[in-house]
Amino acid sequence: MKDGQDVRKRIKEISDIGSAVKFLFTAFVLVSFFTLGFSTANYTDISFSQGRSVVLYLVITALVGIALAVSELFWGKRKPVEWTLFASSVALSLVLVDCADSETQYHLYAAVMIVMAVIINYIAHSGCFDGLGENFDKRTKWVPVAVIALAVCAIVAAIGVLRYVTYAAPNFDFGIWCNMFHNMKETGLPNTTCERDGFLSHFAVHFSPIYYVMFPFYLIFPRPETLQILQAVILYSGVIPLCIMAKHKGVADRVTAVFVFIYAFYPAIATGTFYDLHENCFLVPLLMWCFCFYEKAKYLPMGLFAFLTLLVKEDAFVYILVFALYIFLSKGKKRVAFSLALGALVYFSVVSGLMKAYGNG
Repeated sequence: MKDGQDVRKRIKEISDIGSAVKFLFTAFVLVSFFTLGFSTANYTDISFSQGRSVVLYLVITALVGIALAVSELFWGKRKPVEWTLFASSVALSLVLVDCADSETQYHLYAAVMIVMAVIINYIAHSGCFDGLGENFDKRTKWVPVAVIALAVCAIVAAIGVLRYVTYAAPNFDFGIWCNMFHNMKETGLPNTTCERDGFLSHFAVHFSPIYYVMFPFYLIFPRPETLQILQAVILYSGVIPLCIMAKHKGVADRVTAVFVFIYAFYPAIATGTFYDLHENCFLVPLLMWCFCFYEKAKYLPMGLFAFLTLLVKEDAFVYILVFALYIFLSKGKKRVAFSLALGALVYFSVVSGLMKAYGNG
């Protein structure tokens, strides 16, 4: 009898207009994902809608909505509808972004971001993310973070290696680095013979002595594949200062894992390696270490990593200038901000002067 009363109570709770809208909207998003995601037609094509029955679409949506209502009735505490809405909206967003053409892509991107922000805000207020405030078991504290970072790092490294072994990596630019590291191994100098159709130092084009950080590993494994793997390892080493900062700020373990997931799959990071090796792979981890030591008020190692950031490329001083401006405006530590800005400007002036005198300008 008690079970029957509980069921009737739950039916009454989910029988309002708001619940009906939630079920139908979630069903609409889910059905739209499967319809668009497994269709060969472009969603902007008129024939897409002509080739499908609107009535059938609405009937399927209604049936899925009823199924969601039943799941809410029996497993409401686990938020099945909210999690379905979250997963299906993310999936549908990816499909829409992938289908966008050059004329509508920016408008579509903006619309997707706005709608996703509203959906995530709703899901957060529904209590789905309440468990993120908890910590992992001490014995497995860093396992989820390590699994995420290492898995994506391995995938990115594998793609880089496959680009090389399948002849998909062009001479410009990967051939330049293979040429440069080979000459570094032979003479210790970053000379190339293909960058400007003649023999010259790569530093005459871009001043990037940070490459010597990779050099010892290349000496042990003098293969182009080594460079691709090193790039992925360097890039995803940025999760270490990220986790240290999160711990310093008292962020819960599960939230830290979410941050690592975002870092790992952020397109500008994950796909920035798909045109092979570039010195820019050092920027994110070095800046993360710089931020980390600043937050912990350890200004000497902060300055060291700021200097290493400058070694990435002659124009990397801009990042340090922006960081100095942030410190000056938000924290008010004028001496630290002034020291960083002055060091960056002096470094850029010296390097650009040398490149103008001895390089390609």
